[in-house]
Amino acid sequence: MPTLRANGVDLHVSEHGSGPETVVFSHSYVADHTHFSAQIDALSARYRVLAFDHRDHGASGRATGPYTLQTLVDDAIAVIEQSGAGPCHWVG
Repeated sequence: MPTLRANGVDLHVSEHGSGPETVVFSHSYVADHTHFSAQIDALSARYRVLAFDHRDHGASGRATGPYTLQTLVDDAIAVIEQSGAGPCHWVG
């Protein structure tokens, strides 16, 4: 699952491991999904782990105009819904 389309932008999603529960990582500003590499390695033996790059970060697409915090929330919801990750443990 390298990309998902959310609210007009392709979002890069990294998926690791498997398990009955999913952990979703959401990075901070000016970072990308690799910010959580150590945590992904530690958790992927027991959990399905998703880490995605926000729009304008990492390997995700670039926004075509201004966006708000609500846009980022909507992107996160799209990642969770499209990947079948809900309910999940949210880290970010």
